[in-house]
Amino acid sequence: MHPHDYIGEVPDRLPPELVRELSRIDAVRGLFAILEEWLAILAAVLLCEHYTWLYPLAIFFIGARQHALAVLGHDAVHHRLLGRRSLNDWVANLFLWWPLFATNEVFRRYHGPHHRHIGTDQDGNIELWRLRGADGRPTREWTYPKTAWQLAAKLLWRGCGLTGLGLLLVGLLRPFRVVGPTYGLVRLLALASVVAAFAAAQRLDLLLYYWIIPFCTWFIVSNYIRLICEHSMVRSDHPVYALTRTTVPTWLDLVFIVPRNISYHYEHHCYPSVPFYRLPELHAAMRRLPGYRKHAHVTHGIGSALLECLRRPGGAGEHA
Repeated sequence: MHPHDYIGEVPDRLPPELVRELSRIDAVRGLFAILEEWLAILAAVLLCEHYTWLYPLAIFFIGARQHALAVLGHDAVHHRLLGRRSLNDWVANLFLWWPLFATNEVFRRYHGPHHRHIGTDQDGNIELWRLRGADGRPTREWTYPKTAWQLAAKLLWRGCGLTGLGLLLVGLLRPFRVVGPTYGLVRLLALASVVAAFAAAQRLDLLLYYWIIPFCTWFIVSNYIRLICEHSMVRSDHPVYALTRTTVPTWLDLVFIVPRNISYHYEHHCYPSVPFYRLPELHAAMRRLPGYRKHAHVTHGIGSALLECLRRPGGAGEHA
């Protein structure tokens, strides 16, 4: 049992002993993944400083690495990064969430209910991403299918910088209310010390070009793409399998859009105890289940998943 397990009945369960084995935490792999992502960001900055024409590609690459940090932080939200929970949370905050203007504690507040109550009025994603209006119906933004132009316009709008700046400001202030003023102040001072260090070195431009701009553009866009593919236009004749799609990623997807196996999403919702590095193994195990093979919505490639969310000529009506 995991505190974020779905409260409903999950069909086609794997043997408990296999789930326990797949749920084992390997702290070394988790810590190495954090180091790997930060080294990749540093390498991109150093390379781009020498070859400035690479900067447009660096925006996509660093934004995707920021997304990878969030995915690793997501494992910490599920207590799967490190075995000791207090250490799990502090490592996640210092090296994953705080640099992204977020916190482990705030995201867990929404993400736990998303897992336990997915698809119901208590789903934490409804409040976090504003999925529904006051009438309880999906908002226009989260109504699918869309035309290709509507989808492109949504992603361009979200990636123009305003959403990222808004998320940055909200992320700086929300912990004061949700976690507490002392925590919020300590976090704000920690972030301010980083800015002060760059200012003392007279290199605030590095923060702007290699952190804020990727964050406000591709980090935001890749997150929206992932969210769309996870829960929009999922087709299955079984209500539980219809809650989320699994997308088997290409290598380009892994590098730029859905890092660290986050797109094995049905599997993750069934077993949130399984850490990110064992999700492909979990997927392989679940493919052997007859019910999974019959009912699961599995798509190969993020591009194909997005195409499934587009309106076809003469297609059916819209839904979330």
